[in-house]
Amino acid sequence: MMRRLRTLVLALGLLAIGAPVSSAAAHQTAQDAALARGIAKALAAHGFTGLGTGIAVADLATGDVIYQRNGARPLLPASTEKLFTTVGALTTLRPDFRFATTVVGVGSRAGATWHGDLYLVGSGDPTFSSYDIDALAMQIKARGIQRISGRIRGDETVFDASRWGPWPARYIGVESPPLSGLALDRDTTTNGRDVASPSHSAARALRRALAHAGVQVGVRFVAGGRAPKGGLVLARVQSEPLWRIVRFMDRHSDNFTAEMVAKAIGAYAGGSGTTARGMHVAGEVAAPLLGEDAPLVHLADGSGLSHANRTTAGALALLLAGAAANPAIAKPLAGALSVMGANGTLAHRLPELRGRVLGKSGTLDNVSALAGYVTARSGRRFSFAVLMNVPALSDWDAHATQDAIVRLLAKR
Repeated sequence: MMRRLRTLVLALGLLAIGAPVSSAAAHQTAQDAALARGIAKALAAHGFTGLGTGIAVADLATGDVIYQRNGARPLLPASTEKLFTTVGALTTLRPDFRFATTVVGVGSRAGATWHGDLYLVGSGDPTFSSYDIDALAMQIKARGIQRISGRIRGDETVFDASRWGPWPARYIGVESPPLSGLALDRDTTTNGRDVASPSHSAARALRRALAHAGVQVGVRFVAGGRAPKGGLVLARVQSEPLWRIVRFMDRHSDNFTAEMVAKAIGAYAGGSGTTARGMHVAGEVAAPLLGEDAPLVHLADGSGLSHANRTTAGALALLLAGAAANPAIAKPLAGALSVMGANGTLAHRLPELRGRVLGKSGTLDNVSALAGYVTARSGRRFSFAVLMNVPALSDWDAHATQDAIVRLLAKR
């Protein structure tokens, strides 16, 4: 197999034929053999020795895979899928990218009156909020506009009209609120219900905010529609930078944010604001890092909810290793991960290794996954991935096994 793999077999072969091997290399070879034995013991202790468990470990100093077990077997990644979304977004949009939501006037101004309609133009911002709506209204007031003769229209066309990812029916309306290019307050009402029409709901919110600011709107009823080209931007708000958005997304494994970011990759880097296009671009970004595993990876959505997703443990370990070697995204990617024992979905796991392990967990029915970075006691740094697709899976057993593997890496 042509995978980038520094194999134990090669090192032992050199020893067998009498080739000179440094004491450091011999020590490292012994460590790798001990790691393999330790992982095998941890898997056997909880019944994860079958083909449904894939494991890979890569050395960040070389980018080489130093251990794998079923590492080239395509498996469901659950929320570790978000690592592909994160790397794709940070690479194509850049860490400092900000979503910009605008109010565009179509018509003309006469004194304090705007004759025409205002379009609230969504940018696909997953963090767009009522606070932003108020800011937009105050900017319009600050321009000296006191009356709008037309209506407020919501433009969500930066994304397609699909409200959900390609998920099993039981996840619809449960694992994420509706997706929209103009998603105000995560497309939920104050009582937590999903909004029926995101564009209309956001437009009504702007109309109310304008009225509160003292700006009259002539037509009571709002509408949707694409803003015509050539309109005048009357107000504009920006999101936090992308690196902060993906930090929330990954640490809290937020499906809504992940799917919005996936569509944003498509809209801003792929020519179409669809889940399929966004993850196609994310796959193209990842492919050069994955070697022979690239054809084994299928990215159906941004969150990991789709049962059509497939990746290998080797691909995840190599993705993280390759990203760590890229100075443009290494720091924001590492910063997006949960600190084991400290925050996010890993806050209550392995507190004794706090500060030395960064990771992304994943859970679906009969699926448990963990991938991330470990700094060993020796100072060596590794990326790793553990994917478990096992019928009647016990999350407790899965976590215990994953944690045991992380401990083995940390002790090296």
